[in-house]
Amino acid sequence: MGKFLGESALRQLRDNLKERTVPGSNIPLIIGTQTASSHTWTGRTSAFSELTDGMMINYYLPFAGNGTSVTLELILADGSTTGAIPMYHNNTTRMTTHQGQYMISTLIYRPNGMGSVTTPGWWWVYGRDVDTFDRLYYNNSIFMSAALYRYKWVMQDINGKWYPMFPDNKTSTTAVGSWVPSTASFRIGSPILYYNTTATVASGSTTNNLYRTIAHEVRYNLDVSAVIAYEPILLKGIIDSSGGFVINQSEYFTQAFPAADDGYYYMWIGYAYSTTAVRLDVDHPIYYYKSGKLSIYAGDYVKKAYTWDDLRGV
Repeated sequence: MGKFLGESALRQLRDNLKERTVPGSNIPLIIGTQTASSHTWTGRTSAFSELTDGMMINYYLPFAGNGTSVTLELILADGSTTGAIPMYHNNTTRMTTHQGQYMISTLIYRPNGMGSVTTPGWWWVYGRDVDTFDRLYYNNSIFMSAALYRYKWVMQDINGKWYPMFPDNKTSTTAVGSWVPSTASFRIGSPILYYNTTATVASGSTTNNLYRTIAHEVRYNLDVSAVIAYEPILLKGIIDSSGGFVINQSEYFTQAFPAADDGYYYMWIGYAYSTTAVRLDVDHPIYYYKSGKLSIYAGDYVKKAYTWDDLRGV
């Protein structure tokens, strides 16, 4: 397992590697010279005296960014400086906290910009937002069979059509007091996706920006002023004659598993990690209480212990 560099090791690294390239490449390695967390990144090189279109560098970051749009200013071999040049990680998105302390990042310089940016900049070649390790993007469009509003959960019905689980357009987190869940019969085992934007999607249209798992504000789906932190979020409903899950129209959610046979079924949504936010989970088992214990509902499937003769077809 690798070790983080302490201050003495960092100073030695600066002394040893100021003029070197990354092994196996011709890309100069530049050691950051800033002495604290900052959005103003700096460095020095003797490898070149001017910036040219398409040139690449490897930049060692001694301290992480502090959340503000990052710039990089280099002192070149002839003693001139580049000035503070904006840094980007994805088209027009500025670098902020996307890179952690002690990372080495490959950067490419474009004097006339790239994409819709028309001014000089450094672009991170890797280009991936490493702040998204905590979510799972669906990465496909879906066809909505009802209008979809901001920050909703969507699920397939028993015919494979996508519907919002809470169809009303709620424009703020304030409880409205007259919340009605969807009456759709949702297919057991369907993914539940989180629509992570504000644009309205008309019925009969396709959309994306959907996540299988993500942490998010819960009150655009649940009409409450707050939930109980560190407890589950369960939707309460019934299994209808078609075998789908239908959300109860009153008392439609709970944060406690049933402790008695009340005739209802409870679909796991996720875990509330604060009084206003939940992590949507990938899996959504349905629980019910029967015969003195909590069980997972698996549908009305035939359960049979197969013999060897069954498998041979005799």
